[in-house]
Amino acid sequence: ILTCSLGILLLALFVGKDWSHPVVLMLGIWAFVLLLYKLQAFQIILPTTEIVGVLADMLGGFLTGCVVYYLFRMARNKRLAMNPGGDSVHSGEGEAGSGHLREAFFFVLCAVAALVMLVDQLHIIQSVLGGASFTDIMKAAEGKGTVEINGTVQVALYMFIVHPMTACVSPICAIEVLTRRDGRLKYFVINLVIVFLAVFHHGGRNAIIVMCLSYLLTYALLRKDRSYVPRKVKIAFILGGVLACVAVFALSSSRGIQDIWLSFYAYFITCIPLGQQYLAASHFIVGHTFGFFSLQGITYPLYSVLAFIGIQPPELYDMASMMSNYIEANYLSIGDYSATGMNTFMPAGAYPYVDGGYVFEFIFMVLYGCVSCYLYQRRGQSGEKSKAIYVLWAYGLLLSFCRLYFASYSYVVGLLLMAFVLYSKKPKKLIAKNDESGRYE
Repeated sequence: ILTCSLGILLLALFVGKDWSHPVVLMLGIWAFVLLLYKLQAFQIILPTTEIVGVLADMLGGFLTGCVVYYLFRMARNKRLAMNPGGDSVHSGEGEAGSGHLREAFFFVLCAVAALVMLVDQLHIIQSVLGGASFTDIMKAAEGKGTVEINGTVQVALYMFIVHPMTACVSPICAIEVLTRRDGRLKYFVINLVIVFLAVFHHGGRNAIIVMCLSYLLTYALLRKDRSYVPRKVKIAFILGGVLACVAVFALSSSRGIQDIWLSFYAYFITCIPLGQQYLAASHFIVGHTFGFFSLQGITYPLYSVLAFIGIQPPELYDMASMMSNYIEANYLSIGDYSATGMNTFMPAGAYPYVDGGYVFEFIFMVLYGCVSCYLYQRRGQSGEKSKAIYVLWAYGLLLSFCRLYFASYSYVVGLLLMAFVLYSKKPKKLIAKNDESGRYE
């Protein structure tokens, strides 16, 4: 799998010369993960035939989906070339929908998210400023959530505003910061505030990593599209990356991690030994869950609302929730690394595998590859909206060694907010006459 991934990765880079392409992102991160796994920095639990099959099926299905998309696109373009007047469907370039950010609405949602998190996490911030470590805070919580979320209003705020805005704020702000002539600072500041508060929830590093990935992906997109990025922004970009690394190291130390470099190594490879143990334990689910495990990001908020009005979810939903709770609650050993064990990490392909075996996983990953390439092709066709959506989608690909992000309601609801709520559609003529955003595109 490693050899094939490296070969196709190099071919894709040679042909497309674009680091932000879905094939490069998906095969690149997994080639890196598998290479680290082969290094065996410590004694890791040996892989089973099942997990090897899951990884091969995942990458093979995704690549097949990308190939299918481009074959379909080539066939369609050939048909249009032969019969230019016979198809009313167009590529979307020059569409009326410009996809400009609803700036005031975006900042209102960010302010609500920040205020809710600040109020609920004030005791954590005070403890850390008073000298406590995140290890102390998590011990004081006795393994429970460091922030208690209860009551209809608070649950709704976190489900539909706080967590989704945390998921989508970095892609949106990255696009705004790197494409504007002016007004960059307010976006960067709100991005830092949301990430800062998300980190203080329990000392998690994910929000910082997502922010760094969002800016890197945005920069790669702009370079590919030959958009101009000023030198001072590039310098600030490098300094921000250095500060982010310092913050990640400081958080790791505060969480009691002694060998930080080894912890990063374990962070990348843990999905293989941990995922195979979760798959072995999935026998307690009778039968398959047929999409409910992979798409919990959709089903969880949906059935939460339906339950409020008295409609109960089906048994498949309960089975998927049981599996999700199991991987969250059970810390397992991945080898000769940590006495406390690891939790949660599973390869993205393992989710549809639990849903319906290898066949379901392959079909799911084919669709994933098709949609990924479609969003990549549309990244410049509707202003900053399509770019921001692709950046959010792309960081899900890069973090596919952690989980399948469609199983996260914060990610899915954040994606829906970006697609249908946070961006407006303005006529192209108005934009041409009122170029007040000061963009470089």
